[in-house]
Amino acid sequence: MFIDKLNDHCDLVQDLNEAKELYATTEAKALGAQVLTGMPHGTGVSDKAGALAAALADISAQIAYLEKKKMETEPQVKAFVNSIERPTLRQIFRYRYLYGLTWPEIAEILGPGTTADSVRMRCERYLKSVGI
Repeated sequence: MFIDKLNDHCDLVQDLNEAKELYATTEAKALGAQVLTGMPHGTGVSDKAGALAAALADISAQIAYLEKKKMETEPQVKAFVNSIERPTLRQIFRYRYLYGLTWPEIAEILGPGTTADSVRMRCERYLKSVGI
């Protein structure tokens, strides 16, 4: 049951990170959307700046919702992660479940000789050892 909460929190963090990236790229597009060249426009009428502003508002609302959900679940996940005695294992759990990193990203951080599968298996063995 608790593993579901860990995975849900990880998904939430990953969704939040993706939404923030989407906001940044959309904002960059919006800043470059109003280019006045004096040249005639193509067929059709569109308001690119307005569409981008609406998209930014939607993404901003999604980010606020995800941040609220994250704040609700984070204390329990953080308490569990902080209870892990072994420092490297605690850091793996922190990277995965609090920061939302993927197994390959964690393996890269841990350095040479570490694979995504070995990192994932360490987590699974630990969870099994504590009865989760």
